[in-house]
Formats: sequence, structure tokens, C-alpha cells
Amino acid sequence: MATVLAAALPRPKDLRHLGGSQEEGLWLSEKENHVFLRSYDFAVSLDLRARSGEAQIVTEAAWQNVLRLVYFFDFLELGGLLLHASSLVHKQRAYVFPGPSGAGKTTIVAHSTGKAVLNDELSLLLRPEEGAEVLAYGTPFFGDWNRPGEKLAAPVKGLYFPVQDRENRLIPLNPQETLNLLLPRVCTYTTWKPRLEKILDLAVQLSRRVPGFAFHFQPTNDFWQVLDAA
Repeated sequence: MATVLAAALPRPKDLRHLGGSQEEGLWLSEKENHVFLRSYDFAVSLDLRARSGEAQIVTEAAWQNVLRLVYFFDFLELGGLLLHASSLVHKQRAYVFPGPSGAGKTTIVAHSTGKAVLNDELSLLLRPEEGAEVLAYGTPFFGDWNRPGEKLAAPVKGLYFPVQDRENRLIPLNPQETLNLLLPRVCTYTTWKPRLEKILDLAVQLSRRVPGFAFHFQPTNDFWQVLDAA
């Protein structure tokens, strides 16, 4: 049974249900510079113009969800996307592996001994100034790897969409194919039309500027030979 938030922040009247059950789902009230989000175990109010906010939580574990929302809204303002992806730094370049649960994001991290892990679950990609490379940043979130990413940033080598297979191989994707696979992996905690349009624009730019690949791999360390050769 869901825990009810006993001492919540003032609740706006125009809350919209974003998903999940009525008891445990996420509820949102959103304007240009203010966002209010509420679930069964947290409430958070953000002033995007002032870059400040207030949160109340029921359980310590709820901080992960609050931070995800803060990262999403704050970095979107700066041109950043939060992706369901693992990411590692190898030879001073970031390799990003977007995929759904079960695709192998954490498996790739587990078989990448000696490489800096930016994240195994949620990766942050930030669009730089025109002409510069897209950067991937470590984030404090984690999945089954059970530890936060390292506080590092590196230029993105490519987007590698994992497919667990009996052999290791890369299949190059064109920008449209990359975009089609990328969009379902972009975190979208918003219904505000200008923000949705910005997310789409950033995803289109990312698909055009960063090479995309279907990454077929076996869960062994050998798959880095294929990545190195690309």
C-alpha cells in the first residue's frame, strides 16, 4: 500500500496525471518558470528562473526521484537531455548506450572493468556551443550497479543502442534511424509544449551530430574490441 505524503507543499489545483497508478503515479502542475510535482512519497516545487526549489519526502529513497526531476528541468533549460542510458569513458571519449530496462545497460558497465562509469541508468548529454562536441556527464543516479556515476565529463564518441546477441558487431545507423531509437529513451517529465518542442529539437540535433549504431554484443569483455575498431 502506498504511503501518503502527510505534510506536502501547497497543492496546485491544475495537477495533471503523468503516469503510473492513481496512488503511486506522478502528478504535475507546470508553467513557464514554475513546476510542481507530487508522488506518493515526495513533493517538489521548482522556480526555474531563480534556479531554486523546495522538496518534501517520505522516504530517503525518494531523493533519487527528486534529483532526477531537478536534473531534467534544470539541464533542459541549458540544452541538456537526460537519457535512459549507461555511459562510460574510454580513451577520453564517452560511449553512451541508450536502451530500455533489460537491454543490457548495466551488463555493459559490469563487463567494462577499468573504465570510468558515468552512469548505468541515467546519462546526461549537454549540447555545447555551435561547433563544439556534445558532452556526456556523470550523474548521481544508479540502477543495478548500485553506485553513482563518477564526476567526469567527456566528448561523446557515439550512441550505441544495445542488442544482446551471440556475436559482437556494430551496425551504423543514419540520423533518422538514430532519432527513432533515441526518442523513447529520452526522459520527458513535462507536458509544457515549448519544453516538449525543445526536447524534440535537442534530440534531432543529437542524432545529426553524434554517430549512432545498433550494438550487438555478447556479455563478455571482448565487445570493446568492436567498439575500439569503429
